[in-house]
This record gives sequence, structure tokens and C-alpha cells, in this order.
Amino acid sequence: MTKIVRSRIFIVLIAGIFFIFSIAQSYEFPRQQSVNQERIAVLPIASNDIPQEELIKLTQEFRTALQNTARFDIQPEIEIDSLLKAKKFLNISGCNYALCLADAGKALEVPKVMRIDITKREDQFAARIRIVQTADADVLFDRVFNHSGDIDSYRSISIPEQIKTLSTQELDQDSSWLHPAIIVAVVLGIIYIIYKSFDSHSSSGGTGGGGSTTPQ
Repeated sequence: MTKIVRSRIFIVLIAGIFFIFSIAQSYEFPRQQSVNQERIAVLPIASNDIPQEELIKLTQEFRTALQNTARFDIQPEIEIDSLLKAKKFLNISGCNYALCLADAGKALEVPKVMRIDITKREDQFAARIRIVQTADADVLFDRVFNHSGDIDSYRSISIPEQIKTLSTQELDQDSSWLHPAIIVAVVLGIIYIIYKSFDSHSSSGGTGGGGSTTPQ
């Protein structure tokens, strides 16, 4: 009988774990969505190998494509230009290391800044994309996308690849599963205490109920 009671308790507790974990996941999802919509400034694409007119077009196309994913809230180009001029942050093209990018983010009043540098050798493109956190100059994303072809194929093939990666990349330091895992760990601890309490209670009930009788 004791084994049946324990089995039922165990089944109920397991069901409780799954229920609590599902609640934790439903709580985590909207939090993750709000993180994904965080505002970011995409600085003008920098390159010594591509004409400035072409860089302006690439920057506009990149910003539009990234905005359409709804992964980021992209700071408008006109706002970037006006704030940089107002803060006398004039050499943005030469701002290519983390501390400088963090300072640019402070000038632009955004939590994250994206910098893209493109090098081109004949038909070989290498686009380095970095995302820096304004508060502490922490590099959240740093990757080089290589492409072989002309500028049009770079535009039609490499940029969509970059956008796809950025739209799914988790940039925050905390893992999305951390909070649910903590909740489940705490619940498991409580379950263990309850189970041991039932175990000790049933043991004491089984041994304490029978007294020894001496036949007369």
C-alpha cells in the first residue's frame, strides 16, 4: 500500500514540474520578445575598397532589410546624423574599436551599436559585423561574412545571409533558459523535501502502530 501511495505522489509531483516549467517558459517568451526589440544604431558601412556612393546604398538596403525582420528597432539615419553632429562626433568612419563604438552609442543614446567594415580584393568580399553594448563596451557579436562575386551578388546573396544570422542571434548575456531552469531547480528541491517528509511519515506510521502483546 505504501508503494502505491508513493507512486501516486511521484506522478503528481512530476506533473507539477511540467506545469511549472510551462508557466516559466510562457513568462520567458514575452521577455525575450521585448529584448529582441531593443533599439540599435546601425552605423554607415565603412570600406576603403568600395565607392562612397555604393556604401550609402548598401547601408540603406541593409538597414531596411534588418528593420523588416522586426528583430531590432533601428535608429533612423537622419537621427543618427543629427545626433552625431550635435555631439561633435565627426569621425564616425574611423571609429572601429569597441570603446569608440560604445562612446558613439552614448552619443546616439542607444543601448547597442552595429558597425560593418567591408574589405574587397578583386571579387572577394569580407564583411565584418560587430555589435557593441554601449554601457560597458562589451562586444556582443563579431563575425566575418565572406563572399565571392561582384557587388550585385554581394547585395543579393551575402546581405540576406547576414540579415538571417542577425535576426536569429541571441545577443544578451543571460541564456533564455536560465530563469525556467532556476525555477525548476527550486521546485525540485521543494519536491524532495515533501517526498522525504511523506517517506518519514509513512515509515513512522508503519512502525509505531503495532505494540507488542504478551500472551496471558
